[in-house]
Amino acid sequence: MAPVLLAIDSSTETLCLAACAGGREVMWHGVGGAQASAVLLSRARTLLAQLDAGLGQLDAVAFARGPGAFTGLRTACASAQGLAFGIGCGVLPLDSLLIVAQAASRKLACTHNQGNVGVVMDARMGELYAGLYRQASSGWDELQPPMLVTPQALADRWVSHGPQCVVGTGVPLLAATQQGPGLCRNTVVVDDAERTAAMLVLAQASWEAGQSRPAEEALP
Repeated sequence: MAPVLLAIDSSTETLCLAACAGGREVMWHGVGGAQASAVLLSRARTLLAQLDAGLGQLDAVAFARGPGAFTGLRTACASAQGLAFGIGCGVLPLDSLLIVAQAASRKLACTHNQGNVGVVMDARMGELYAGLYRQASSGWDELQPPMLVTPQALADRWVSHGPQCVVGTGVPLLAATQQGPGLCRNTVVVDDAERTAAMLVLAQASWEAGQSRPAEEALP
């Protein structure tokens, strides 16, 4: 039987929510940041109601664990943990950079043997959150775990074994480095709707892979 899942990502200034039940899916995204905690629960209830489901029927709550904005990560983590404790279900931690890579792969067809996806998100203060991924037949391989890095240090790191495509809000910062034009020759922009859809794809894959964890393991 198809699971009932709720997925939450507030790692950026946009709050992304998605839910699935009985093979059906619904999604929503809107203003997040400081407002995320105020609207998250009511929006989640609304989404589930569209699927004729309620919070008590959730099999797991997926959440973007980061990297990303600290306040947003705490909001997603605390919400997922609180719901999971109250309902008695598990949590599905998701890499927020991998969500962006998943969204990009649909647009670039960066599938098995077609290249690595580099994700760069603006971390403010002249730094980037960066990760490097390859999509395989069994899912995603993490070639470089998420890290906080300056654009130049990342360019130096990627110049020899860099990605075939780059995506994320940090592309302009990377492109401004000496090696940037070459590294960023193949880029793509993903919007919030695509990121929300990608989050649900990863949540479902995580559930199917048996990666649900106890609520107390919901950590940024």
